[in-house]
Amino acid sequence: MGIKIFIYSLFLIALGAHYYQIDIEVDNTKKEERPLLTFNGATMYTIDDKQVQRIVQTNDVAIYKDREELFETVMVERSNSSAENDFTDTIRANYLEKKGDFITMRGDVKYNRSSFMTLNSDELFYDLNKKIGYNDKAFEMIYEGQRLTGTHIYFDSNSRIFKANNTHFEIELKDNNETN
Repeated sequence: MGIKIFIYSLFLIALGAHYYQIDIEVDNTKKEERPLLTFNGATMYTIDDKQVQRIVQTNDVAIYKDREELFETVMVERSNSSAENDFTDTIRANYLEKKGDFITMRGDVKYNRSSFMTLNSDELFYDLNKKIGYNDKAFEMIYEGQRLTGTHIYFDSNSRIFKANNTHFEIELKDNNETN
């Protein structure tokens, strides 16, 4: 008789467990995105049918589904101007995040356009296709030997236009009697 009660009680427990629903909430916000691929000490090249367009050297790279994170990075890019001159753009940053053709750089950012333009700042946003950069931090620019400091810079490397707020510039004037 005790075995029948035991079997019926197991049957009732199994039947109740079958129809009982347990709701478990999974917090998706705490799910951490992991990189698909990582490199240490990487050198990457972008090559077209004629030449090498871009060289990127970095200490650490983390490639995610929709972005790339690079640490201690130097990027050298060849670009052509409307005057048919070749320029070399060099960008250095402690941290660089690339989403598509848009780059966010932070930490000791240095942008050089050949030998006539140098820009130093703590942060810079740059579009690789349009060659347009901007930020809202303090900066120092040396353009053809002239020094410019300020905040909120906007520059277009193709048309050689730049704008800034709170600027201070130092222009070195040559004496008319001076020879070149």
